[in-house]
Amino acid sequence: MADAAASPSLLVYGGGWLGRAVGREAVRRGGRAILTSRDADRRAGLTDEGLVAIDPNDAPALTEAVAGASAILISAPPVADGCPGLKALTPALAATEVWPDWIGYVSSTAVYGDRAGGWALEDSELNAASLEGARRVRAERDWLDAGQGMGLTVQLFRLPALYGPGRSPLDRLRDGTARIVRKPGQVFNRVHVDDVVSGLFASMARPRPGAAYIL
Repeated sequence: MADAAASPSLLVYGGGWLGRAVGREAVRRGGRAILTSRDADRRAGLTDEGLVAIDPNDAPALTEAVAGASAILISAPPVADGCPGLKALTPALAATEVWPDWIGYVSSTAVYGDRAGGWALEDSELNAASLEGARRVRAERDWLDAGQGMGLTVQLFRLPALYGPGRSPLDRLRDGTARIVRKPGQVFNRVHVDDVVSGLFASMARPRPGAAYIL
């Protein structure tokens, strides 16, 4: 199997903050990155950053992107009827005879629910207590089922809130939007966007079908 992390041909379904960061790293490694966005202005901004941007509703363009991808990342959040990335990519995957080496689905630690101060590990029971968490649980299950049914290497990445340049407590202090949270025993779990990117590329280098990671 080729090393999808060395010089990746990456398709990111969801051209948001994390998707852009992953795309830029793919380009830095000498590869290429195609990101999706339904918003024309955002696609123009991605193009200005040296990334390729397509409309996910453009089925021929999406199928072409899938056919040329060594790795696919889904960073778009789920909606009421499931993961939009799964609905869009399944026909594209079925239409191509070239299968990606790696598929990553970006989920959330919300799948674990409230642990009342207890820790959650990768193999802990899922007990989502919010609508967002329940949708993530469903999307994870749907992607794992799809991977098993189509012989794809799917991994899950459960993330807490992200921070990084432009999105940090220091930035909120500067712009006056910071809040004081007084809750004894509260532990805030955050992850830097660059650490998420590193974790994703480490997984591309050593895929584990069906694995779940908390970054």
